[in-house]
Amino acid sequence: TTTIFRFKLRAIGKAGTFSPIQFVGAPTSVKAYNPKSDSIKINRMDGRLNVVTAVPTTDIKSNVSAQLFQNFPNPVTLNTTIPFELQKAGESFLTISDLSGRVVKEEKGFFDTGKNIFKVSLTTDMTSGVYFYTLRTPDGLTTKKLLKN
Repeated sequence: TTTIFRFKLRAIGKAGTFSPIQFVGAPTSVKAYNPKSDSIKINRMDGRLNVVTAVPTTDIKSNVSAQLFQNFPNPVTLNTTIPFELQKAGESFLTISDLSGRVVKEEKGFFDTGKNIFKVSLTTDMTSGVYFYTLRTPDGLTTKKLLKN
């Protein structure tokens, strides 16, 4: 991979015990999440990023004309169905990532306009916890989270 830029985080106030955060986002926006999958609001102050507050989130969207729905069953043991709807036919990609951003599963296919599904079998070496699944189409991407038992 090519490094385009780096973040250096520094405590502005009294430092305490905190969990690592992960940055996720499209080129024009930045999102951060802690291991509990809470969205962290970020403000820019004097050229520095200042983490303001954590707010629970269920999905992330970035200029996408597709609609991604919650997987079922959720929580997942091994197999899950991920429904989505496309405004126009085309190739779509599904990526499942862990909290560190490591891709653990990828699927792709060409789908018609309307309602579609990805049927996904998770690997047995995936630990229990929160994962993110991202639908990428030529028009953008959208992300939701799933729980693995």
